[in-house]
Amino acid sequence: MSPRSSLHRPSPASASAPPAAAPSPLSEYLVAKEPGRRERAENWRVAIGLQKVDGLEVSPYLVKTARRNIEGEISAEDARRIVRQYYEEKPPGADPEAHGEADHTSTNINAILAEPAFRLSPEYYLGLHRRIFAGVFPFAGKLRTVNLTKKEWVLDGETVHYTPFTEIAASLDWDFRNEREYRYPARDKAALVAHFAAFVSGLWQIHPFREGNTRTAAVFAAKYLRELRFKNVSNEPFAEHAWFFRNALVRANYEDLAHGIERTTAPLEAFFRNILLGERNELKNRYLHIRAAELGLVAPIGATKPDVTINVTINDTIQLTDIERKIAAILRKTPTTTRAELSVESGLSSRQIQRILDSLKTKMGLRRVGSRKTGRWEFPPHPRHIIH
Repeated sequence: MSPRSSLHRPSPASASAPPAAAPSPLSEYLVAKEPGRRERAENWRVAIGLQKVDGLEVSPYLVKTARRNIEGEISAEDARRIVRQYYEEKPPGADPEAHGEADHTSTNINAILAEPAFRLSPEYYLGLHRRIFAGVFPFAGKLRTVNLTKKEWVLDGETVHYTPFTEIAASLDWDFRNEREYRYPARDKAALVAHFAAFVSGLWQIHPFREGNTRTAAVFAAKYLRELRFKNVSNEPFAEHAWFFRNALVRANYEDLAHGIERTTAPLEAFFRNILLGERNELKNRYLHIRAAELGLVAPIGATKPDVTINVTINDTIQLTDIERKIAAILRKTPTTTRAELSVESGLSSRQIQRILDSLKTKMGLRRVGSRKTGRWEFPPHPRHIIH
């Protein structure tokens, strides 16, 4: 496909609701007594489950090869080599068109999850994409050079506004730099989950690559959680609820204030609370549709009795970066300041300003009241202690 100034790519959920989940393979290994076998099984289930975000299915041969790795017969690298050789030889039954991408990326993801290496940097993130899609996309590991739109089922055919390709590198650098400065609270788990969800959703919104952004974000999130020493948590939601993960990212990055639709990380937080806190929030795609209540699918997010149950507590202690404190001070002094005025006063781009505002919404409960032009910014009245 030749690059265009605006490239439309339909998401897997464009035309209709996501399909019903098929039984996940390899689940019998999750009750294995050997920790190593369970961990290898979970890695494979995540790798295979993530293919659903693009409507892909792995082949029986891939599942057979995965079992050999789980049983300890071959290594993760052996599995990659065997699958690659299988498609090079193309024996009877091999179907590259139907299963090639899913099989290759599954073995690549499994190998990445099996290793301890991690780095909180844009270079590592680009490297993840290159490794996941090696031999699949000619642009693996390369920043996109076109703008994207994707029709989303949960948005009734509308699209998230992704970062313009001219700002991708700067946006990645800014996000990672701010994340490195942030110190996760040890005791306030609700604040920890909220910040992690906001960071991952912001990273996904940049959409650095032409294809494979959600799978890259998911693998990165799983690796980052381990780097934060959450080693005993289960990544099962990535395997079983990949569709929900993607649609939650969509809802975290879409707003239509004219029709009363605000960005919300609540579903994404529910997803990560299941992983980090062992909660059992029900993760259903129909909950995320912007007209869920109108269509009779579920009570709207934020209703008195939401179907996605999230027990969020208020941070008593929060941490702000220097630039976040600066922007917060401006908004407290002059609540009517617009995004454009913030950009001029701070010298930051509009995209950076939006990211700071999103972060302040998560950390401090900042909200916009009224229209973009005549409205005002408000902070909640409850006291909070800010760590400098």
